[in-house]
Amino acid sequence: METERLLLRQHTEADYLNIYKLNQNDEVIQYTGNTAFASVDEAKRVLEDLILTQHRLYNTGRWAVIRKSDSMYIGWCGFKTDFEKNEIDLGYRFFREEWGKGYATEAALACIEYAKTNLIGKVIYGRVDERNIASIKVLQKCGFKLLRDEIQNRINHHIYIIQC
Repeated sequence: METERLLLRQHTEADYLNIYKLNQNDEVIQYTGNTAFASVDEAKRVLEDLILTQHRLYNTGRWAVIRKSDSMYIGWCGFKTDFEKNEIDLGYRFFREEWGKGYATEAALACIEYAKTNLIGKVIYGRVDERNIASIKVLQKCGFKLLRDEIQNRINHHIYIIQC
């Protein structure tokens, strides 16, 4: 997928180092419930198990977000299917230095357009720690509506949805 400034593409095995670096920044992962990867090998396993498998099986997944102006990997955005909950979740994560530039909203809107064509009739969820005001604004700009609040790991999360 393409937007004015971004290219969203499937991750490749070569992206493991980008995934590793992204999760090493405490600010980037502070509201995610994730921890920094213990090793580059762990990032490789996550890339294979959680990202590439989703693409192969469901034609969804977390897409690599590339800035078109310089071909830099700046983060990821896309869907994850949770079979235990029977839900599709929209998520995004960007390097700290890319925050505040509108990339998350731009990428998320592209993903929603994809969903409206390829996931017709599905409900897409967005879960966000109530303290993550920037992420809440991204979901709202994309047309998500608040469904409910939910406690996860003793922290209140807002659960948003959008119908495709």
